[in-house]
Parts: sequence; structure tokens; C-alpha cells
Amino acid sequence: MSPYYYLISSLPELVRDDAFSAHPYPVFDDFVREELDEKDYTDMKRCFLLNDISNIADSLEAGGGNSQSDDDLDDMVNLKTPSFLDMADLKQGLEDPDTLFSFFADAIFDWRAEQRQFPHKTVHWELFYRSLVALTTGESKESRQFIGFPLDYLVFEVRLRNLTTALAYRKTSRSYEGEIVVFDDFSQMLAESSTPDFGLSREFGVMETLIEVLSKEDVLVAEKQVTAVRWNWLDEVVGYRLFSLDAVFAYALKIADVQRWLILKPEEGRRSLDSLLKRLQMNIKSITQKEYS
Repeated sequence: MSPYYYLISSLPELVRDDAFSAHPYPVFDDFVREELDEKDYTDMKRCFLLNDISNIADSLEAGGGNSQSDDDLDDMVNLKTPSFLDMADLKQGLEDPDTLFSFFADAIFDWRAEQRQFPHKTVHWELFYRSLVALTTGESKESRQFIGFPLDYLVFEVRLRNLTTALAYRKTSRSYEGEIVVFDDFSQMLAESSTPDFGLSREFGVMETLIEVLSKEDVLVAEKQVTAVRWNWLDEVVGYRLFSLDAVFAYALKIADVQRWLILKPEEGRRSLDSLLKRLQMNIKSITQKEYS
């Protein structure tokens, strides 16, 4: 039996908890922290590194790393969560960037040396995104820390965000020059191509549905489709390994989406949560029937 069977099969009971209904991700995080070993839990947190980019950028703008402002950083920065770094780790990292991943440290040193200003952070943070390519090719000293699901997801998510940015700008006939974070061939095509499909029709995979939806529908419908695309990608990656570690990571990302929807649109968040629970119960029932057939 999978070592993660108990964790995943316990999620329906967790979902019924009133605390989970109000704050799904923090409750889920507390639960899995007790069930996963330290390495697996750390890998799960790596899936949320893109939020750390925003948190570090906002903190630098607020003067983070200067002793006079660190005490006020909690009030000045609205920390995006889930994230790899909590506020205490973030403060320590801003004070001593060498305690962070090298791509975060390099970006912080670079920003401070040149005093680059945000929100023009797409160009600046290409340093981080380019490091994703170095990670996938094994050219980075941190490659061994980012193998498998967390890295695959981060690359997918950056491509997804680049595509939605390009489509949103096209919809209003605005130039998106400098808005695409160029870190691989896919993003390069998005930044340079003027064709309807950016010359990437064979590369879109589950993202293909966005081309039509984002060009016609309103913001809410488009955002729902982006979430659906993300969940479809997660389902494809997990496949039939419904009680694997990758499945745990996928649930973490889906529940983080639910948390966001509950804040933005409570009714949509509730529907997403109900859908997630029904699918989970079906999976558990299917696996149980096969084991005892």
C-alpha cells in the first residue's frame, strides 16, 4: 500500500471540518506537515516559490533588509501565501541573502546594486525564471533539490502566466512588450509572435482552451478557465497514481486555488471545494473496490 494512502484517504474527513471550510489551505498544511517527512513537506512548499518572488519584490520595495524597516515589514507587505518562506525566513533572507536559494540571493544583490524599481519586475526576475532552465538541464548547483514534480509544475505555471498575460494584452489591443518573462523557447515565441496561436499550437497541451476563452469571455469566466487548465494539468501529471506523493502535491495546489476563490468569490470557492471532494471520494472508492475485488 502507498505510504500516502492514509493521508489522501483522510482528506474527505478533513474537508468536513468547519475550520477547513473557512481556511482550507492552512488546515491542510497543518495536517500534511504531521504526515509527510521533512523532505517531502519541503518539496511541497517548493511548488509555491512563485509567490515568494512577489513577496521578496514587495519587501525590497518596502526597504526590507534595512534594520529600521524590518520591524514594520509585517504591516508593509501583504504576504502572498502559500509560500516557501514565511515572514521570519523572509526577513532573515533579506538581511542575509546567502541563506536563500542562489537565484533569490543573486536577484536581491542585483536589485540592490542597481536600485531597479518594481513593479517593472518582469525583466528583473527573468534571472529566477532562467534558472528554471538551468535546473531542468542539471546545470545548476541546486538541480538535485528541484527534480520531479515541483520543477515541472513551476515551469508549467510560468508558461501559463505568460500565456494569460499575452492573451489579456491582445484582447485590449495593448502591446505586451516587456511583460512576458522570457526564460525558454515557449516564452520567447509568446513575446515575439504575432500569429493567433503564437506559433505554439503543438506546444499548448491543456492550455489550448485558453486561446478562445480569454479572447472573448469576461474576467471571471477567464479566471475560472485558467483554474480548470491548471487542474487538468495536475490530473494529467498524477494520472493513475492517485495515492502518490505527486497526488499530495496536486491536492496542495488545488486547495490553494480553492482558498483563493473563497476570498475572491466565495460561491465559486465552495463549488470548487465540492467538486474536489466528489472527485476525491470517487478515486478512493474506485481504488478500494479494486483492492477488495
